[in-house]
This record gives sequence, C-alpha cells and structure tokens, in this order.
Amino acid sequence: MGVKAVTVEIGFPVFDPNFYIFTGQTSAQAQQTVQSWMTYYQSVVQAIHNQGLKMIVESNPLLSYYISSNSSFNPGAYYKTLDFAAYEKLRSEHNIIIARQIKPDYLILQTEPQTDAINDFRPELDNATQDVAMINKFVTDINNAGIAGLHTSILIGSGAGTWQPD
Repeated sequence: MGVKAVTVEIGFPVFDPNFYIFTGQTSAQAQQTVQSWMTYYQSVVQAIHNQGLKMIVESNPLLSYYISSNSSFNPGAYYKTLDFAAYEKLRSEHNIIIARQIKPDYLILQTEPQTDAINDFRPELDNATQDVAMINKFVTDINNAGIAGLHTSILIGSGAGTWQPD
C-alpha cells in the first residue's frame, strides 16, 4: 500500500502529573498514571518500528470540546487554571518528554494554532506573533534539553492549517 509512517497524537497534558492531581488523584496515583501512558506510547512506537514504519507524533493539546464535561479526562478546566507562561512551560516539558522517552521519528510541536486556541482557552494562539514566539520557545527548550538523536533520528516541525487567518 506504500504506507511509510503512522501519525499518533500524544496530547498535552497526558504526561503532566499535575493534571491527574487536579482531577482528584493522589500524587502517587498521578505518577502511576503518567507511567502507564509512557509505557503505552513506548509500546506503540516499538510496534510501529517493528513494522518498518516511521512514527510521527503530533504534540498538540487534547481536544477538550470532544470530551464529555463529566469525564475525569477532560482537560478543559485544567487548561483554564494555567496562565499563558505556565501553559507554555508545561507544553514545552511535554514535548521534551516525548522526544526523550518516546523517541518518535518526527515530532510535530503544533499543527493547528486556531484549534488549540479554542480547545485550550488560549486566545494568545490566535495571534501569530505570540504563537510563533511560543513555538520558538519550544524549539529552544528542546534544543537545550540534550536529547540524543535530536535533528538526526528525531526531526521536529510545526505547522498551521490553511484556514488560519494570519
């Protein structure tokens, strides 16, 4: 069929223990939940590579408007507790964790700023200047993290939908 890669979404805040604590887990439970997700995604990348395929990870926020407000896995209320500086920091840490622990072949730092703005309650992402500054921070942070294989076996990228107004 010519398939060469599989795209997998690993949405922020999947690896953020503070999210699980916010939803009512203890610190120990939150760490266990993060480890369970880590183990799961490590097995996914292994299965993809075992088939001779590349793994592309989109590191976007979870789409809160598709998740029931009654779900304990709805990050919308958690996003609202974060100011923009904390949001940027935590998303950047999420990217570093993916690169360091999951080791995809491609790590896409953002794909749809306008969608993220809606889902994360982040109007800052509707402003191209602020959004580009955030992506630049992600790139700087991931470059400074000392991740083996970054830019050789792990390529990073970013993009925007063609519908993005600016």
